Amino acid sequence: MRLFKPLVGSAILIGLMLAASAYAWGPLGDALVPTHFGVDGRPNGFMPKLPGVLFMPIVGSAITALLSGLPAVMPANARLERSWGPYVVVWLAVLALLLVVHLAVLAYALGVQVDMTRGVVVGVGALIAVIGNLLGKVRYNYVFGIRTPWTLSNERVWDRTHRFAGWAMTLGGLCVLAAGLAAPAALEKNLHWALLAGVLTPTFASAVYSFIESRRIERTTA
Repeated sequence: MRLFKPLVGSAILIGLMLAASAYAWGPLGDALVPTHFGVDGRPNGFMPKLPGVLFMPIVGSAITALLSGLPAVMPANARLERSWGPYVVVWLAVLALLLVVHLAVLAYALGVQVDMTRGVVVGVGALIAVIGNLLGKVRYNYVFGIRTPWTLSNERVWDRTHRFAGWAMTLGGLCVLAAGLAAPAALEKNLHWALLAGVLTPTFASAVYSFIESRRIERTTA
């Protein structure tokens, strides 16, 4: 696998997180860093400054280690190389979302008025849309994708399910993104339901589609 470019991209994104942490270190003083927010956008979990400013860079480093090491431990027939491009894009998109969340958390800790609820919903919605846009290019493999008994047992079912899932997840992500941007303040506390629907509905629909498509192919080839 061609790891150089994704590792360089990961190093840049994690480096930006560390740079933001270093910038915020002095102004933070002895303040606690929020690490968890409720549905109302208010923090309900905190860490001392040192682990708080390093939390997201550590999470990003762990994700990088996992995703870069996964191909090495997969069996030779895992076929991940067929979908390496989408794999790398999703990898870097997740790190980019972590960077945005990290910047927002540090800004909040420094007293900037940041709407964390909307920010997270918009960011995750964008990530879902990116993943959806790539799913149609994900070929049969043992590592990532819509992994149901029916997609794993038939490559035609895999391809058709991923084309369907691509459209479904892109639409779901865009709906979540639009909800995060346009929902009135009175409905802001309910945005997490839009987020759950945007993730779970396409996932469930794709699983059902894979079952239906598998049965259809069995009937036509019987």
